[in-house]
Amino acid sequence: MDTNEKIFYDNIKIAYKVLSSYKMYECLEDLKQEALLGLWKAVNNFDKTKNLRFSTFAYRVIQNEINYYLRKAKKHKNNISLATPICDDLSIEDTLEDEKNRIENLIESIAYKDKYSKLMRHLKEEDKKIIRLSAIRKNTN
Repeated sequence: MDTNEKIFYDNIKIAYKVLSSYKMYECLEDLKQEALLGLWKAVNNFDKTKNLRFSTFAYRVIQNEINYYLRKAKKHKNNISLATPICDDLSIEDTLEDEKNRIENLIESIAYKDKYSKLMRHLKEEDKKIIRLSAIRKNTN
């Protein structure tokens, strides 16, 4: 086992000790991951030349990691998922997809009308009548 891994597993109790002071949060599993991540950062960033015990350093790094996560989570707590159901089988995402399709169809329609009008400007009057009559026949069928 690598020395960093050994140090990590030997000091895992520090992460759980810090975590025990955050029992009031419902996202305890996320906090556990953050605590272990903080311990891993402490293992990798510990400077042995400083006159400091590893446990003291790790405690602060883990605490900072958890606090950073909580600040970030608090900042985004009012965000809602696009998968949030609005009613029975309809979600916010479904309505956005419909809106996207509507906008794409509108853009295609505008582009089609623009091409149609450019084409009509260059045609003789007889050809214009033929195209209009075929369009009317197509719409009535």
